[in-house]
Amino acid sequence: MEVIHYEPLYTLSEARKIIQQQERKDRKNYIKQKLAGLALIIISVVSPILLETELTITLFLFCLGIYLVFTKDKAWGDWDEN
Repeated sequence: MEVIHYEPLYTLSEARKIIQQQERKDRKNYIKQKLAGLALIIISVVSPILLETELTITLFLFCLGIYLVFTKDKAWGDWDEN
């Protein structure tokens, strides 16, 4: 059984425009991921001082924040699979 899949054809300038749009979107998501990581680190440092909470969630948030700040993987945000 053969599956036929048709892809749209683009001119070179259209393809470059699509690639630039995707790169801008990826860059914005990358920055959002880093900011979310920083926010989680700040929350994990401030919450035990202000709320006197259990340290389990603080440790989890701190580790997650460090991961989000230093990873180059797509771990946060609305990433497309394109």
